[in-house]
Amino acid sequence: MRCVAVFVGINHASAKVDFDNNIQLSLTLAALSIGLWWTFDRSRSGFGLGVGIAFLATVVTQLLVYNGVYHMNVKLLQKNLIRND
Repeated sequence: MRCVAVFVGINHASAKVDFDNNIQLSLTLAALSIGLWWTFDRSRSGFGLGVGIAFLATVVTQLLVYNGVYHMNVKLLQKNLIRND
């Protein structure tokens, strides 16, 4: 249960904190993910599974965006920004 609470907290923080660029956000999330793994699991298989799933999800997401299945227009982005504030 603690792991789920920490995960939700990290997601909420990454959505609310303004980062200078995407690299800073990615490095912060990577460091927090490794810290989460170290705190709760510490097994090589768990680390490998997490890295593998993250890589696979990134590839699938990039393919969906590249092929035009998923896109975000300016109007939808502005609507989401207004709703989150």
